[in-house]
Amino acid sequence: MKILFLDLDETLIIDWDNIVPIRENLDRIHNFIVQEQISEAYIFSASIWTEEERLFFQNNIEPVISPYLGDIHLIPLLFKDIFSTIVKEHKLHVEPSDFNDLFVFNTKMQPFIEWCKIKKKGSTCVLFDDIVDNSVVQFPDLDLTIEFKKIEVTK
Repeated sequence: MKILFLDLDETLIIDWDNIVPIRENLDRIHNFIVQEQISEAYIFSASIWTEEERLFFQNNIEPVISPYLGDIHLIPLLFKDIFSTIVKEHKLHVEPSDFNDLFVFNTKMQPFIEWCKIKKKGSTCVLFDDIVDNSVVQFPDLDLTIEFKKIEVTK
């Protein structure tokens, strides 16, 4: 089963403060959803750390982008929860205030890989993002495939 993950800033919208949909990217993602018959989709964005930001997404951003994506419901993940899961699984001694440093130095690809290894075994996880390299990573022992799809920034 393929599961879709989407970045926000410069992927679906211009940015958090300028909620303008990037139609060309949304069209490409919609085509992917239809072709791959995606039924499960998440927002995987460093813009959503808190419950307040999740609510802002649901009330202000999702209504702007949803018409372009069809009937799929987007589940916004909290980035602090993503890092907490990784830290707990790997028994790291990291304070929540250090999470941003982890993100900056490890890029977004590594946290995505680690989180999928913990939470999405037996799946194919596909991340559309403007800051990843097009690539595929496989973990046969976990029956897990991770696909990164670079999406161009078109404003």
